[in-house]
Amino acid sequence: MRVYFITLLSIAAVELTDKTRIIALVLSVRYQAPFQLVIGMTLGYIPAIALAVLASDFLSGLISPLYLRWIIALSFFEFGIYLLLSRAYEDKEGENKHLARFEHLGPFWMGLILVALTEFMDKSQLATAGLTLKYRTGWPVFLGSISAQALLNIIYVGFGSYLGQRLPVKLIQCVAGAIFILIGFLAIIR
Repeated sequence: MRVYFITLLSIAAVELTDKTRIIALVLSVRYQAPFQLVIGMTLGYIPAIALAVLASDFLSGLISPLYLRWIIALSFFEFGIYLLLSRAYEDKEGENKHLARFEHLGPFWMGLILVALTEFMDKSQLATAGLTLKYRTGWPVFLGSISAQALLNIIYVGFGSYLGQRLPVKLIQCVAGAIFILIGFLAIIR
C-alpha cells in the first residue's frame, strides 16, 4: 500500500502541468461530456503505463535525457502551434476541417486516442518506469500511476467543462496553444 501511495503522489506531482492536462481542458471545453472524456483519457494511459512497468529496465537505457528533452519540446511546439493556427483551417461556419474528420469518434475515443499517442516516452511514463525499478514491484506502481492520472483527469476535465461554459472556446484554445509553446521553450532551456 505504501508503494501505491508513493506512486500516486509522485505521478500526480509529475503530471500536474503535463501536456495531457491542457488536452483535457481543450477536449472538455469542446465536448462538454466529462464522464466519457475522463474514462477515455484514463484508459488511454494504460498502454504507456503498462509498457513502463513491464519494460522499465529496457526503457531506462533506451533514450538519452538530451534527446528526450528535444522530443518533449518538439511535441509541445507541435501541439501549441496546431492550437494557435487551427483557426486558419476553419470553414465559414467556424468548424475546424481537420478535427471535423474525427468528431464522429466522440469524447471517449478522442480522449483515449490522444492520450495514448502523447504518453509514450512522456515524463510520467519514465517516472513510472523509475518507480518500478526502485521498488521492484509492478502492480502497486501501475495502480498508483493510473489512479493519479484518473484523479487529475477528473479535476482538469471538470475545470475545463466549467471554463467552457463561461469563456469562448477560441480564447481557451489560444491560451492553451501559447502555454504549450512556452512549455516547449522551457523544456529546451532547462
